[in-house]
Amino acid sequence: MLEPSANMPWFKGWKVTCKDANASGTTLLEALDCILPPTCPTDKPLCLPLQDVYKIGGVGTVPVGQVETGMLTPAQIASKFAELKEKIDGHSGKKLEYGPKCLKSGDAAIVDMVPGKPMCVESFSDYPPLGCSVVHDMRQTVVGVIHAVDKKAAGRGKVTVCPESSEG
Repeated sequence: MLEPSANMPWFKGWKVTCKDANASGTTLLEALDCILPPTCPTDKPLCLPLQDVYKIGGVGTVPVGQVETGMLTPAQIASKFAELKEKIDGHSGKKLEYGPKCLKSGDAAIVDMVPGKPMCVESFSDYPPLGCSVVHDMRQTVVGVIHAVDKKAAGRGKVTVCPESSEG
């Protein structure tokens, strides 16, 4: 594994030819060192499907995902809540109040969000990995499911989100 063995006189080594470079060696360690890491297409828009959301005591809600394309940089995309459409029961989904003035921690609602820049999202029913939303503001975390996406011609869209939970 680390150095050639005299117990294997039949093994003459290995050779690899690829479009970037050629490599050869006689040990497993040399073969592992020659493996080229895959490149992430950073020139494409950010695609970050959420795989899971964890609630950790003392930390809050932590979304987990993997960057598929693009680059993730701090000060992810600013969005604004354009309209609070209706307050709903988080468990049954029944409408409790139309056009609420505000929401409290733990409330569930259907809201319209407008991103400041183009975002890569889909409705949860069409593509679940891109159908989740996490919003942070003033130490508050809102986790939601995207019900519908209205794509605008100018590249900006309006997202309808149903927050599942919020935590302070």
